Amino acid sequence: MEETTPTPSSDSSPAGLIARLETQVIADMDALVAQLQSSQQKGKLDHSAFKRGVQQASGFIQASILIHTLPTLLAAPTHECSLQTTHLYTKLNQVAEKLKTLCQGQAKQMVAKKASKILEQIQAKEQAIREQIAQKQKQVAQLVQDQMTVH
Repeated sequence: MEETTPTPSSDSSPAGLIARLETQVIADMDALVAQLQSSQQKGKLDHSAFKRGVQQASGFIQASILIHTLPTLLAAPTHECSLQTTHLYTKLNQVAEKLKTLCQGQAKQMVAKKASKILEQIQAKEQAIREQIAQKQKQVAQLVQDQMTVH
């Protein structure tokens, strides 16, 4: 659903420059979200990188909204402007949904990581207890053997 308004690269009018800037910001935002998704799928997205990515995406969202309002400040809004606004908000909603999904994935990974760490700690304690039991059994066996040799 990647629709972009064609803007000639030679259009140096304020509206053309604004449109190109908006297109670039949205493209950068899409690239960032795609990179976050890719990193998460590979299991290489740590919490701090995820947080930085969400902050950057938030900045892109704010910038795109601000950039989008500039033409209205320069001229009266048109029907095309209204359609572009609808498209922008649809796009921003899609990005927000992707970030929400990423956030849920990150939360699941953090819970799984914590659970794995707790399981490792439990297994280590179990092993330590088994070793203590084995040592006590050896001590008891030695005491019994010593008692047998004394009598």
